[in-house]
Amino acid sequence: MKIHKEGYVIILIALIICAGIFTVNHLYLKEIVILYWLINAFLLVMFYLIVQFFRVPFRVSPEGENLIICPADGKVVVIEETEETEYFKDKRIQISILSP
Repeated sequence: MKIHKEGYVIILIALIICAGIFTVNHLYLKEIVILYWLINAFLLVMFYLIVQFFRVPFRVSPEGENLIICPADGKVVVIEETEETEYFKDKRIQISILSP
């Protein structure tokens, strides 16, 4: 699994916060067993969700003739008004995406 570069700082901050809460939980709430495990489970789930948010999944694009593929990743390079003459015969907004 690959992590997106913009997520490194947020994941590190989340790890530090979770480690701090876990330490406080371990030092002070160890005797209250149910609350101790609920807090630990909550921290684990929250950290997992944060990491999953910044993952870069592996995608396989279909190849072939007459396919319309919408890129899930990419960079918007052009947004412009254009004249579409084949189907709509009207002015449309064209959005061009550079796929990685």
